[in-house]
Amino acid sequence: MGVGGHKHHFNDSQIEKEMKGLGDTDPLTKLKELCGNDQACEHYKTRLQQCNDRVNSKPWTKETCNEELLDFLHCVDECWSPHIFKYLK
Repeated sequence: MGVGGHKHHFNDSQIEKEMKGLGDTDPLTKLKELCGNDQACEHYKTRLQQCNDRVNSKPWTKETCNEELLDFLHCVDECWSPHIFKYLK
């Protein structure tokens, strides 16, 4: 189940295509990068950026972006976790 109980629809074919010919690249780093830019996590990435911009625009605030960060990381983790074992040596 995805963040908030919704299943995400990741672009698995695009992820598989991008992962071919990794060479010495760390597969987890590459998967996290691809998943962080996947359309399924775009909403969470945008919310996190908006929160960061808001917090950084204030000279002082108690607001943090913990919720937005955790939602984004959860989405990214759900994306890469089914793929990682294909690329471990």
